[in-house]
Amino acid sequence: MIERADFRNPFGSAQMTRMLLTCTALLLASGCSVFDAQEKVDSQPIAQLQAAPEAPEAEPEPEEEPERPVREILAEAITFESLGDTLSGVIERPDTRQAPGPAVLILHATGPHDRRGHFKTGLGVQLPVEVAVYEDIAQHLVKNGYMVMRFDKRTCVKGGRPWCTYPRAYVESHRSELAEALEADAAAAVAKLRTDPRVDPTQIFIIGHGQGADLALALSPKVNPAGLLLLAPSPYPIDQIISHQIDTSLKHLQKEREKAGNTTEGTLLAQQTEELQKTQTLQSEGFAALRAGDFDQDELLGAPAKTWSGFFALHQRASAQLSQTSAPILAIFGSHDGVLPRGSARAFEEKTRPANAEDAETGSVDIVELPKTTHFMIDIDVEADPSSVSDAVQQQVLDFLDAQSETRD
Repeated sequence: MIERADFRNPFGSAQMTRMLLTCTALLLASGCSVFDAQEKVDSQPIAQLQAAPEAPEAEPEPEEEPERPVREILAEAITFESLGDTLSGVIERPDTRQAPGPAVLILHATGPHDRRGHFKTGLGVQLPVEVAVYEDIAQHLVKNGYMVMRFDKRTCVKGGRPWCTYPRAYVESHRSELAEALEADAAAAVAKLRTDPRVDPTQIFIIGHGQGADLALALSPKVNPAGLLLLAPSPYPIDQIISHQIDTSLKHLQKEREKAGNTTEGTLLAQQTEELQKTQTLQSEGFAALRAGDFDQDELLGAPAKTWSGFFALHQRASAQLSQTSAPILAIFGSHDGVLPRGSARAFEEKTRPANAEDAETGSVDIVELPKTTHFMIDIDVEADPSSVSDAVQQQVLDFLDAQSETRD
């Protein structure tokens, strides 16, 4: 199932464009996330939802399902080892958990994220508050009976965001193999959950956001998860995502430059445009040479060439698993996602089709695109709460987990 609503996208601010210039060169080495707005154009619906027929007036309305009891959240700090480094996190569980049951692991998007998953801006939408996306999702699940593990990402090192405390060596010692290191960290986190006596090892689910979706998919044949929830997964490799972000930023800059005219602001915007065009050329030529095996330099856009190659390989393995894994999958996209190119939900759906459908033994893959939802799963409707994850996202996640958990009880 794919759901998509028509919308018009707001433009990103000049501040976000300057952020793109600053962060592109450090995208992988420091984990800097960059976002911008898309063109202000109407989208076309991917598929029409069929409305349920109205019940005859004589029939009584079905009884609503009883609400689940709100459970108290018990949290405990945890550590686990990966590649000789000690990673820190938290396991949260309901106070009613007695016997071994299902557990969920959350894997981060690109960026130096801690266990809470702080996000403030994206797609030109300036949120009034900073949202702890992963914490919000986790606590909603715990209140509904699930045990959830979150941890501070390896790239959350000192000198970056104020809540990051890892030594810089956690990144520097693995710069050339960062994708491999992040995958090893995710595998170690699953192993940590699997040995917990409160966890049924056959009922471990993985939620992967953005880059975390690639990690979850690539890891699935090794850890055999009970199910995968992919939030804003990319159907495209990282070089195409960067190219998309630069293109949309240039379009925005050029329009702002025209409006500013011969002013100080206009001169500044012209300089930014020139810098970004140079970055675009370096990015385009560099990645083309790297993919062709002709790149003769050690670094590209501030990161080792091997780092980029590692993320290319990660995405390729993740894409292959879409048509091979036996684990059920739910992929959630937002209609107001400017980090990913327009049409990403449809492109992702195409990747789920196996090359040989007769021989494939795959699980189910459901794809949902929620209206007025950003890359960070925030509902930007004027009547929605901007300080928390979209209610629709929370319900989709919970319904998926409940359905899969019931089949394994």
